[in-house]
Amino acid sequence: MSYDCFDLLRKNVHAHVRRAGELHAAHVKTVLEIGPEHSIAREAFPEPIVLHSLDIAPHWNPTYVRDICDPLCVVDVPEHDLILCTEVLEHVNQPFQAVKNLQLLVKPGGWIFGSTPMYVPVHAPFPDNWRFTAMGLMTLFAAFAEVHVTELQAPEFAHLPLHYTFVARRPGGSR
Repeated sequence: MSYDCFDLLRKNVHAHVRRAGELHAAHVKTVLEIGPEHSIAREAFPEPIVLHSLDIAPHWNPTYVRDICDPLCVVDVPEHDLILCTEVLEHVNQPFQAVKNLQLLVKPGGWIFGSTPMYVPVHAPFPDNWRFTAMGLMTLFAAFAEVHVTELQAPEFAHLPLHYTFVARRPGGSR
């Protein structure tokens, strides 16, 4: 590969988070970011929007130190208007449970903006367990009212998905 795939992914993730802010910052009050390692969330969702974070790693200073795969991670965490879950799902041990918890953490009618790599090298933080296709993401988010998946193709290879961004809306309301 004659390009830096991680640089392409970062740019794609940042554009996706900015797009979330452009579409929703005017009417959300709370945003929860899952795994805020390289966050640009505050740039996309300026104050007075309340920005919380949830991560298994305490050294990132998240609001909530929790494992998104633990069914109890939702205890004492309020529902949020919007969730950012970028570059997380490939690292979890139980992706279906993680998505179930995301559904419990977002308000009815609320949105989840996320991303996950496809054809990229194994990377930290470890574990790096999964690669999801567009169909796999649709299956993970099947309980949601709307799911939109966008593919970023590798520059040198036609029809080779390098990365996916997705948007999912929890049933029960409209925004």
